[in-house]
Amino acid sequence: MSSSSRGFLASPEGLKLLQAAKAERGRTFAAIGKNTPFSKLQFLPKNAEAVTQWGDRDAAWLNVETGIKRVVESLRGANRL
Repeated sequence: MSSSSRGFLASPEGLKLLQAAKAERGRTFAAIGKNTPFSKLQFLPKNAEAVTQWGDRDAAWLNVETGIKRVVESLRGANRL
């Protein structure tokens, strides 16, 4: 994780994002975040494995896309209620 990323996570904006995610008022996607306050959130691609670590990067990006689509569809469904 870069120092700028660590700085964001500790910033007021990063903390607001974490609080909103915990309160389920927002959705947060993270690419890297092991050992951070965000580590309990759902990471993409699955298993919090970096895209560069996948044997097939296209499959990794497809996994990210599918995960985002699932969240968007769940939000659309929640708005219909």
